[in-house]
Amino acid sequence: MHNQLPSPVAGHNHRRRPTLLAGLLATAFVIAGLGTAAQADPVKVGDFPNDTLQLMVPAGPGGGLDTTARELQKVLQSEGIGAKPAEVVNVPGGGQTVGLARLISQFDTDAHGVLVMGFGLVGGIHVNKTEVGLENVTPIANLTTEYDAIAVSNDSKYKSIQDLLADFKKDPRSIVWGGGPGGSPDQLLVGALAKALEVDPKQINYVAFSGSEPRAQIMGNQVTAGVVGFGELKADGEAGLLRVLAVSGDKRLDGIDIPTIKETGLDVVVTNWRGIIAGPHISDDARKAWIEMVTRVHDSDAWKQIMKSHDWTDAFQAGQPFGDFMKAEDARTADLVQALGLAN
Repeated sequence: MHNQLPSPVAGHNHRRRPTLLAGLLATAFVIAGLGTAAQADPVKVGDFPNDTLQLMVPAGPGGGLDTTARELQKVLQSEGIGAKPAEVVNVPGGGQTVGLARLISQFDTDAHGVLVMGFGLVGGIHVNKTEVGLENVTPIANLTTEYDAIAVSNDSKYKSIQDLLADFKKDPRSIVWGGGPGGSPDQLLVGALAKALEVDPKQINYVAFSGSEPRAQIMGNQVTAGVVGFGELKADGEAGLLRVLAVSGDKRLDGIDIPTIKETGLDVVVTNWRGIIAGPHISDDARKAWIEMVTRVHDSDAWKQIMKSHDWTDAFQAGQPFGDFMKAEDARTADLVQALGLAN
């Protein structure tokens, strides 16, 4: 039943009631509008940011890091989170270490530039023996982790990961692995497999592809097996252009019938996490602003949909917990690089 307005009372100003009602409605709309604006207010702490934000990617366009940065840029802007526009700048080379060097030199105190980096940078630091390392940065947040996939061409003789690893153990040089640059999660995964199988690291036949993933080389049988982020091979696998034998996580991906390496009995888990770091001497206000911005990105429905579409796993950590995580990953990677003789 609808409530009815009472009849006008004689002697009263008949126009006051509509005016009052309109005023109440206008007030309600203003309050509602303030609530919406408050929710969508861009992040600003102190006077930061007061200029365009730069998301540096220490790799070429098109790969997982580049995709992460561009999706981050999209959500910062579409959700009204960033007080200033963000641009993506690619700075490839040196297993992500060229980007790290630029961050330190150009954005030492200026947090308008950050590095969207990943586990590959940790390996790149140790493989290339760089003068600067993760102790020289400000941790902002870890965002995602992605499984690597081990894939072969669709006409490869290898139908299972067990068959491939059996030949790798028997005759290591017969397997040509293709993956990312030196120290990348791809190379570290192959190294971890060799260690678990007691294969001499010097016998690993690994071809590094700088700035691109070896999708074409896998499909063209130019490598025996490729190691690539799963999200970058998923569509090819579904289209029957190549065969994904295994993924590198500790459990299978939801809804995807591809075994893990652990299912072969080898305790090997190597995943490619991706996060954001800033220069070593940025202000506390800038650090807080970035952590708030990235936290709001992470909590948004738009980001959750992006995570699902790319088969990324949530690995969110902000501030010091991310710093502690990077320190542990740095120590683990240093040991693996030394054991495998990967350092230049």
